[in-house]
Amino acid sequence: MKIRNFIILLNLLFISQISHAHQIARVSFLVNSNFSERGGESGQEVCRIDFPEKNICYPFFNIGKSSIIINVDGIIKNAEITQELGEAFMDERLPNDSANFVVTNKLENKVIFNGRVDNKIGLICTESSCKAWE
Repeated sequence: MKIRNFIILLNLLFISQISHAHQIARVSFLVNSNFSERGGESGQEVCRIDFPEKNICYPFFNIGKSSIIINVDGIIKNAEITQELGEAFMDERLPNDSANFVVTNKLENKVIFNGRVDNKIGLICTESSCKAWE
């Protein structure tokens, strides 16, 4: 019985490690309306100033009044960014040039962006649309 419990414990630890290794690298950041706290007026600035050691950095800033949902090529699934909050996705499984993102307005369940997003540029979104955060 002790051996069986030990094997179960080892399996749980192994599964936990696999699960942890595949978590999405995401960092939330607050950006005020004039960007003075962060010094970043663009996604490129956010990546350059705040995450200079990262090769993969897809910054998003939701300036809308409702949450948005982000999905990326089966790698990022249903990641929510609340209103007036920024997030940078730095998962090493994401391509280092660009990736296909689908952004949905959570309140209306309406796709507001479906297309390629450049690494280290990202998107800035309202409740109705997104554009490159240049």
